[in-house]
Amino acid sequence: MTSTAARIGASLSTTYCATKGGCLSLTKALAIDEAKHGVRVNSISPACIDAPLMRRVEQVGGQEISEDRMKCLGSLHTLNRIGQPREIAKACLFLAVDATFTTGKELMCTGGSEIGYGVKQ
Repeated sequence: MTSTAARIGASLSTTYCATKGGCLSLTKALAIDEAKHGVRVNSISPACIDAPLMRRVEQVGGQEISEDRMKCLGSLHTLNRIGQPREIAKACLFLAVDATFTTGKELMCTGGSEIGYGVKQ
């Protein structure tokens, strides 16, 4: 599991971004090394996902993140919402079951946040 932070960065998250970037490199190197054994190695890079860790990181003054802040974070994604954990689980399932000729790849589950900013209606 990597993160979009490996590709686009995040403020005050130097170590996190660097380690997630290392995961991307590890994915490619392991895919090359393990292919001879029939092992596929891929990674998933989620954007903002509505999970307990994200809510804890976003807390201000020890209070739960507000719905207004959640909407603001969601607006950064082309789909205009934050992802759900089940959507990342489905991506994992896809790579495990259906992507049998895929190795060394990063599946970005981002709601389109990495393709650019635009007006959302």
